[in-house]
Amino acid sequence: MKNNFLFAIFLLPFLLLSLFRTTPVFAVNLSDQIQGQVESGARGGGLGSAVDPREAIAGIIKYFLGLLGTVFFVLIILSGYWLITARGEEEKEKKAIDTIRRAVIGLVIVLLAYGITAFATSRIQKAV
Repeated sequence: MKNNFLFAIFLLPFLLLSLFRTTPVFAVNLSDQIQGQVESGARGGGLGSAVDPREAIAGIIKYFLGLLGTVFFVLIILSGYWLITARGEEEKEKKAIDTIRRAVIGLVIVLLAYGITAFATSRIQKAV
């Protein structure tokens, strides 16, 4: 009985240490993993070097907003032409002024959206 008690006392510290034994965990950069997967898929598909999906989506959004800004700018110029050629007709003048007002509001919204998109994409790229 005394041998069992001594054996238990001797074995107890090792059992307790094994309960609290930790294994090291190595953190992996998720961005690098995603980029590696995208690169691998692009090479496998014969597409050459890959582009980060976040950068591609941001580029598409910026292109679309730039196109909308151009449309509103052309609309402002076209409405100015309508206003000049109205020749005193109040209905045409009112339509041209309303179109200019709406186009300016649209252009301001597009410029704000472009600024927000540029700010958000720069912050996302810095965070990762």
